[in-house]
Amino acid sequence: MNDTDLSLKEHTSAGPRILLTVTNRWPVVPRLVLSLCKMGCKVAVLCPTPGHPVQKVNDVEHIFHYRGLAPIRSLRTAIETFAPDMIIPCCDRSVQHLHELHAISRTSDSVERRIAALIERSIGLPDGFPIVSSRCDLLKLAQAEGILVPKTAAIESDAELQLWGTESGSPWVMKTAGTW
Repeated sequence: MNDTDLSLKEHTSAGPRILLTVTNRWPVVPRLVLSLCKMGCKVAVLCPTPGHPVQKVNDVEHIFHYRGLAPIRSLRTAIETFAPDMIIPCCDRSVQHLHELHAISRTSDSVERRIAALIERSIGLPDGFPIVSSRCDLLKLAQAEGILVPKTAAIESDAELQLWGTESGSPWVMKTAGTW
């Protein structure tokens, strides 16, 4: 097996193998699993258990336990065990975990490099990681591409907040980086 293989080990399933990763209990994940399964995919999920709604879905190939105190180890175990063709992160924290695992994996042995290559196929090249990690920068990029987005600014101080409040009118929403 070489670094261009789509998975870490051989598998014989007809459809692509998709690993969904999520660190919360949002109900969108079971719906995504059902949609992917209808398209012929084999789906596994890395999520907090017990109590995740995806545990009620019969079509899931495997549910891996997300360990908040060892998230990268949880992710690596799910990847090495399930051997996905693609990983779909379902929350911002899952994206960050993929970025961290990629940084660890890209300079090590061939198995590690395959993990890095899988992450790149799934979420793009590491050059884009800083943009994806900053909601404000991502929205500005989308706006530059002609996509309609709400007026957005990074607020760094009380003075900037006061200025934003007087210039932008209302209503407006404040969101802390890394939250949902």
